[in-house]
Amino acid sequence: MKIFGKEVDNSEDKEAERKVCAHVRQLVDKSRAGAARIAHESIWMTNTAYALGYDGIVFNTQTRSFQPVNRAAAYVKRNRLHINKILPTLQNRLAKLCKSPPKFEIPPESNTQEDKDAARLSLQILDTKWTQMGMPSKRALLTMWLQQCGHSYVQVGWDPCSGKMMKKPESDEMDWEGDVYCEVVPPFEMFPDPHAKTFDDVLRSWIIRARVRPLEYFVQMYGEKGKEVKEESIWLLSAQYENRISGMNNRGPGAGGQPEGTKNCAIELIKWEAATREHPHGRVIVCAGDTLLKDEELPPTLGGMIPVAKFDDILVAGKYYPEAIVTHLRPIQDQLNDTIRRRAEWAKRFISGKYKAARGSGLTAESLNDSDSEVVYYDVVPNAPGGPEPIQVPQIPQFAYQEEEHLDLKFNELSGISEVSKGNIPSASIPALGMQLLVESDDTRIGVEVEQHEESYARVATLMLRFIEFGYVLPRKLKLGNKASQYNILEFQGQQLRGNTQVRVQRGSMLPGSKTLKRNDIMNAFQNGLLGDPNDPKLKEKVLGMIEFGDSQDMWEDYQLDTSQIKKGIDLLTQGEVPEISQFDNNGMWVAQINKLRKSDKYEILEQHLKDIIMGHMFDRVAAITDMMKPKMPPPEAPPSAGQIQQMATGGPDQNGQPS
Repeated sequence: MKIFGKEVDNSEDKEAERKVCAHVRQLVDKSRAGAARIAHESIWMTNTAYALGYDGIVFNTQTRSFQPVNRAAAYVKRNRLHINKILPTLQNRLAKLCKSPPKFEIPPESNTQEDKDAARLSLQILDTKWTQMGMPSKRALLTMWLQQCGHSYVQVGWDPCSGKMMKKPESDEMDWEGDVYCEVVPPFEMFPDPHAKTFDDVLRSWIIRARVRPLEYFVQMYGEKGKEVKEESIWLLSAQYENRISGMNNRGPGAGGQPEGTKNCAIELIKWEAATREHPHGRVIVCAGDTLLKDEELPPTLGGMIPVAKFDDILVAGKYYPEAIVTHLRPIQDQLNDTIRRRAEWAKRFISGKYKAARGSGLTAESLNDSDSEVVYYDVVPNAPGGPEPIQVPQIPQFAYQEEEHLDLKFNELSGISEVSKGNIPSASIPALGMQLLVESDDTRIGVEVEQHEESYARVATLMLRFIEFGYVLPRKLKLGNKASQYNILEFQGQQLRGNTQVRVQRGSMLPGSKTLKRNDIMNAFQNGLLGDPNDPKLKEKVLGMIEFGDSQDMWEDYQLDTSQIKKGIDLLTQGEVPEISQFDNNGMWVAQINKLRKSDKYEILEQHLKDIIMGHMFDRVAAITDMMKPKMPPPEAPPSAGQIQQMATGGPDQNGQPS
């Protein structure tokens, strides 16, 4: 069996394998046995129940069931009316955190042109694979987990059973080519070193992932060794909790019984160890039950990096497990629903009215009764009217409604979402600058969390490229395209990256911001002439790109076609071929792009005759622009002929006999 293209040695003694498996399982038990881990799992389960709409409950890890928070107030729960404010709050924060994708950049490892080209290739591969693996949609799942549980993980790895079928280079056997993968991992499945205070401590120690897998998975991934894995009970409570979440919405949070989908399964344990003197590239151990499936060093291109990234929600100093926003919204949710239930119970009791009647008034079954309205009977008083009379019903106090508004404000304050962020203008007279300041205050508050996410996404992207550099042994195809539907197909191998895989995310690129306000600032600067002459066509094209009017295809069509044409022409110039010049080309853009090439490092390494061709073509484009700007003068009149001069002098016919 080959993993990462290397033969895995499975000839170890069975007893030694069992000791390794037992050691890994012992570490899992040690990590989960801590009081902090058990308490946080209770919080994670409770938060998930609240996100689904349940309230007034808490998960008890001893009884492994949900229990009411306050049994004394159970009588109020007879009214089932409740409003789930937590879910839309999470959706608003999810939209803010996922609104702007990370903008990657890869600095080259050296100043050589080879490394600069390799860094550009790495960035193109990363942009393509990021979309192919569905990372934009996975970001939503990742963000929901960290809002419910305070943190979540992304695991990057190499899947030997994906990609296309191909022949092995060393034999004629058919096998998958393999590919890199990224997987969102909930915190229930990850067990870090219990002594770690930060994720950096984990990266210098070890971390284990435990997941329930069907037996077919082990056979597919580990071949003959996977057939030795036997079915086992789900002994890990964290795995039981995670499986229980899937049925929580169908049977309620208090549903018990054996979790579904746990038959013919076993728990896969993956332990990653940091680089040590004994294992300079790091180490990975995979086992299930008493079967050791893998024990080898990590790929050398990882540089000893554990292929896991951690994403946090609300950081608290001194705690490895961050706080989740749902934890702090739960008391407000309980108070809100308690207010709404009591108000609904009030309306239920009084909306049909109350009447008083003397005993013996003889109300029949068709008259008022308790099913329509409550009738209060009293003893007959002499000379008093005996018919039913309405009783004045007390009004619901106004503070019962003001309390709901106050709790709504608390939701927004804790979650960092103002009215402007939700699209509600506080006042019609507020200036645009005031709205921008309000939006910026929301972005500033969430900026600390976003900055940590930027570092984590940079780690994920770096791991992806390092697995690609190691695993893409045979040529792969890279399909590049632009907005003008111009495509270029490249073939590359992992070794072409040349170690240029250190990715960073532009700081602040993931802040949500407001496109409307940014476009407004750009247009104000453009109209006031701060960017240059507003009538300059080149400036107009630049401003169109800055405000990202990409949704209007008609507006972008000419710009995209010009860009595609110039790119092809510059490629021809660097190969010694001269493209044809037309007066209908966007020659101004041609000159600007060729001048950018002249100032680049790529131009410096070109041969002199290629530089002469490029500069000559640029001057030809400048001449074309000059010819277009010259005014069109009428052709000069031809001087009179000798016969015409004679005719004008004598007044007679000219030499051709024509009358004057």
